[in-house]
Amino acid sequence: MKYLPIIFLLVVFGFKTVLAQQTVPPKQTDAQLAVAYYHALDFEKAAPLLLATYKNSKNNYYFRLYLNALLELKRYEEAEDEISKEIRKQRPANPDLLIDLGWVYDAQGKNEEAKAKYQEAIDMIPANKGNYISTANSFLQWGKYEYAEKTYLKGREFFPEEPFNYELARVYLYLRN
Repeated sequence: MKYLPIIFLLVVFGFKTVLAQQTVPPKQTDAQLAVAYYHALDFEKAAPLLLATYKNSKNNYYFRLYLNALLELKRYEEAEDEISKEIRKQRPANPDLLIDLGWVYDAQGKNEEAKAKYQEAIDMIPANKGNYISTANSFLQWGKYEYAEKTYLKGREFFPEEPFNYELARVYLYLRN
């Protein structure tokens, strides 16, 4: 009987130790949840979370996922409106947004409007090697390899000392040229 309190304390301490070792899974952030919905092809749930995540982080990755979700849902006007809002906010305008708008036009079958936006994006690239690479990468992300090529070739004109050989080789690989 005299060992009963000691045994009781050991049992309680043992349970407390076991419970302390069990971890509660961390709560998913909105960004993680949005990406999980997107990859599960649940675009209806993913779209508002992706937009909220983009507005909080200003990370273009989430904006592109958001646009793609809207295109999958065939909500073209909403996609155009969101891109237009972003274009109005950014000064100087970002060529990437014009490429995104062109992609939305392409998805709707408005090929001439899309081509005009793509060319406008190429024409407005600020004279900086990094901007040419960034704009070409935007074209590559949407699978617009011909426009990535045009971007690098225009960059060659502005920067003759930078031939963009490696970048063009990558584009030509995609084009199978």
